[in-house]
Amino acid sequence: MKNYWIVLLSLLFVKHIYALDVVVRNDNGSPQLSNYPERYFWEESKILKPDGPCIMKKVQIYYVGSTPNIDTIYIAGDPSEGYLPPTLWVIHYNQKAKPIIFNYPGKPGWYEFDVENILIGGLDRIVIQHRLNQSGPWFAIDNDGISQPYSSFLMNPFETNSLGGPGNYYVSNGDYLVRLVVEYIYPSDSTSAKPTFPAFVDVTKEVGLVDGNGNYIKSSDASVVDLNNDGFDDIAIGGFVFKNDGNSHFSNISSKVNINAGMTSWGDFNNDGFIDCYALRNGNYDENLKMVFSQDRIYKNNGNETFTELKPREVFKLPYPDPGVDFRLGKPTQQDSIPNPYSCITPLWTDVNNDGRLDLFLANNRVGLTISGNYVERYFPDQLWIQDSDGKFKNVTQQCGILQYELFSSNQSALGYYDCYGANANDYNNDGQIDIFVANYRLVRDLLYRNNGNGTFTNVGDVTGVQGVPTVGIGYYGHGMGSEWGDFNNDGYPDLVVGNLGHPDWRGMYSNPSLIFKNEGPPNFTFKEQHQEMGLKFFEMNAGTTWGDFDLDGYLDLWHGQISYRAEGDGGEPKRPGRIYMNSGPSDFKLIDKTWEFGCVVHGPWNAVRIDFDNDGDLDLLMASSHEGVRLFRNDFERKGNWVGFRLRGSPKDNVNMDCYGTKIIVYCGSQKFYRDLMGSISGNRCSQNSNLLHFGIGNCNKIDSVVVIYTNGFRKTYKDIEPNKYYIINYNQNLIQSRLNTPQCLQPKNYQIGLPDSVEFYWTNVGGAIKYEISIADNPNFTNSKNYQTGQNHFSSAGFERSKQYFWKVRAISSNDSSQWSSTFSFYSGNPIPSKVQLYSPADNSSKLSLTPKFLWGKPNFPLGLDVKYTFQLQIATDAQFQNVVATKSDLKDTSFILEDKILQPGTKYYWRVRALNTDGNGVWSDPFSFSTNFLPGIVSLTSPENNSTDVPLKPTFRWQQIDNVEEYVLQLSLEENFDTVLIEKTLQATIYKHLTSLQPKKIYYWRVCGKNNVGFGPWSEIWKFQTTSATLVEFLNNSGIKVFPNPFESEIVIELESAEIVKVTLIDFLGRKVYNNEFLEKIIKINLENIVSGPYILKIEKQDNNSLFLLFKLQKD
Repeated sequence: MKNYWIVLLSLLFVKHIYALDVVVRNDNGSPQLSNYPERYFWEESKILKPDGPCIMKKVQIYYVGSTPNIDTIYIAGDPSEGYLPPTLWVIHYNQKAKPIIFNYPGKPGWYEFDVENILIGGLDRIVIQHRLNQSGPWFAIDNDGISQPYSSFLMNPFETNSLGGPGNYYVSNGDYLVRLVVEYIYPSDSTSAKPTFPAFVDVTKEVGLVDGNGNYIKSSDASVVDLNNDGFDDIAIGGFVFKNDGNSHFSNISSKVNINAGMTSWGDFNNDGFIDCYALRNGNYDENLKMVFSQDRIYKNNGNETFTELKPREVFKLPYPDPGVDFRLGKPTQQDSIPNPYSCITPLWTDVNNDGRLDLFLANNRVGLTISGNYVERYFPDQLWIQDSDGKFKNVTQQCGILQYELFSSNQSALGYYDCYGANANDYNNDGQIDIFVANYRLVRDLLYRNNGNGTFTNVGDVTGVQGVPTVGIGYYGHGMGSEWGDFNNDGYPDLVVGNLGHPDWRGMYSNPSLIFKNEGPPNFTFKEQHQEMGLKFFEMNAGTTWGDFDLDGYLDLWHGQISYRAEGDGGEPKRPGRIYMNSGPSDFKLIDKTWEFGCVVHGPWNAVRIDFDNDGDLDLLMASSHEGVRLFRNDFERKGNWVGFRLRGSPKDNVNMDCYGTKIIVYCGSQKFYRDLMGSISGNRCSQNSNLLHFGIGNCNKIDSVVVIYTNGFRKTYKDIEPNKYYIINYNQNLIQSRLNTPQCLQPKNYQIGLPDSVEFYWTNVGGAIKYEISIADNPNFTNSKNYQTGQNHFSSAGFERSKQYFWKVRAISSNDSSQWSSTFSFYSGNPIPSKVQLYSPADNSSKLSLTPKFLWGKPNFPLGLDVKYTFQLQIATDAQFQNVVATKSDLKDTSFILEDKILQPGTKYYWRVRALNTDGNGVWSDPFSFSTNFLPGIVSLTSPENNSTDVPLKPTFRWQQIDNVEEYVLQLSLEENFDTVLIEKTLQATIYKHLTSLQPKKIYYWRVCGKNNVGFGPWSEIWKFQTTSATLVEFLNNSGIKVFPNPFESEIVIELESAEIVKVTLIDFLGRKVYNNEFLEKIIKINLENIVSGPYILKIEKQDNNSLFLLFKLQKD
């Protein structure tokens, strides 16, 4: 059991437990202590979001309930980005600590629980949850209602929801008093600092990856391909094709290429040395024929950046002898022009029979349609096409045996197949035969087709364990959204990650979260699932996956996408970004979420693919979202090691295809080995394709002992003593050739670094083969009038930089016969940038009638993206626009708001105000001044009645006075003394009339006066008038209703006289709102004995049958 302590009804302790501890909360600190209904086994959940990456140390809970009980507290990650908390069915998927078992003693109050220093990512939310016992305890709710966005939820597991399953969510009627105590990793006062300049920099528009109107291209898929063999990877997004110009810029050559496609997959199927394209288009579905009139086409690369669309019969063996059998169509329609009459999602190029010719595995997904008003889905079998020696493809789906594993309907109908969302090639068992993994949707098992080497395949997903993790439903697994193979632990065997969509409600118990399968190697090549041990998080909309060593430490990191059905904010849709996890290496290879730090936050990306677009030796990331577009993120990580990369070229005459699909490379450095392979075109995520470049981060290895290349024909080629930090071309069975010089990466000063002295040391990465470097420094990003220097080292010193000025620098490598492209441009400041002019907001310019303590609001200064500049503000207020007569100067303001204290401004005066930002290097310019005027004090009020010196004024007088301008409220005072030393009554009123409801003393002289009040103060008092009250009244008439009530005042009995006998309800209420008497009568004259009621004022309420209520105030007097 965890330690706990209690402080009853004390709220002050939560501010800071330790100097570095911060409390994360959104409640108001005031608990409701009653009205907690019994809701047995309901879940109460609180979602809390810290301001940045932190270590969670404690949980604080205000419990209510008087019954001692055992409570179990769950701490989990939020799977739906704040939209809904997880339920009991899935909370274990993302549990952050062991459940806390707590013996609640039955005493309401604060309790605190230690946790085991839980690491929380900067984008993450934490859920604190428990399940109610019959008599509590409950999480206390605060007393000011639920705040937004909603964070406090209830879930009734016994109620059937709209989907027909158990469990309905409700929002609590207040915020739960549940809090976290955290220590921020990047502290700034009592919160987290903002992210520094991102390590992944969005350069999409900068490099030209936009449509003709300059907009992002919205797509869930993208492909990386070197379509012109120039060594620079190009990019295809559907029918958009962008050529890498080799200078960190892309040119749109879509019209020249002229490929009509929704998605693309690339492979050199004819082995002519130029990579060709499978254009995925799909087509219309015919329910009668149970087929799609597919428009998919293959485009042949002409070698000059143009392509020729091939007719299906030019590349596929058509027609089929029996399409009804070959394709299981609803009707055996002759197919002479459609090779795949299904809805395809993944056209995978690979060489399954190792004959040196590419084959095609077509993974097919569903079609959705409406029949008779009902939505239905149709599913289709995957297909395998083998390329014959004549260059045409023949369908071998029946013969290879894969069809039997996809069926799950007993009658083998055309609809009983799996819904695929991605397939990829692999050699999981290291036997030299290319296997195929298929990730399937709709909760069915995933398939791993082992290549038997004789033209047949056997599904081994079950015996290897990669079909998924069993759930509560037999045969139910995951919603597979994508997958990729990669050796995350450097043991030489490819491991597998599978992205699974999974809901946080009851449906989650039937589905897998995203999974990581560690390859256990020989002899059985089974897999151990360990996503939770490694730290892969459960999110509802998890999707595609991509491995890559982004920081070059020698261990594969992981990007994991997260889709969204709607744009951010549409119907309350939260932001659903993909996550980047950094591999922490041995011994547990923990994945640490660094998305917040690295800045690659995009809503709803399904896929991302690897590319080194700037040729600088590290992997950049191309992220694809149908909502926010395809984005290119340049890798500016701080490098943790060295690297090497290889592009492969095959030899068809040796049965190795030109793309070398199916090839493996192992790099040996001392006792370490690093494994990569190039098994096929598609990464495993729908129709997205990584670069064919095999890239290795090798950590602190400064020397590569050997590189072993293993080809599909069994041939192994070993290369010795390879220099790192270079890209090489490997032609089959030939010596290594260094490709063009790599681009240096700028290291110091870091991009947008500030606070540098006037003498600066520049550093960049070494480039293999370079004999010297050229550095260019300028005070503008266009490098006009730049100063260029050459040096034989990877560093350079320069002096004379002006204080608070921005500079730009870049570098390139030079060899005896080549030069690299210029590096990405980095910027820095000598000293700190002077803050820019700020914008004033409130009081608005020329505003009037302000109070004497206005709240001033203004904006922050603008700095170039990512600069963390420290600054304060200075506020000035003057009575003239030139600020010659300054009445207040407020300095060292850290916030963008300030409330002026009293006694500085005067009523009815015009003022001017301005703000500037300051830092240690200088003062920013003053803002444009705004003016405002304070309100005038109200004038003198003229009294009306009771008139001065009047007599026989009723004991319950009505006071009246004249309305005057510029008044928000009136203050009336009544006294028995003309100097008002003692005030009997003081009322603040908005009207110019006041009815006094209690009786004054009879035959007494009273004095009264009124003044006006507004937001700048009180106006002068009116004249003082006096009046004398009348004698005591024995009978009171209620609103001229004909009802008499007497005597007033009374001692023990009151009499109510009606005009006629009728049913009335009589209630007596004291001034605390409590009923002290209540009865119903059917009489004309009603006598009520009230001798047991204590003295004091009361309200008499008389209700007739027509609901007409009358009120009268009495004063009960007793000796």
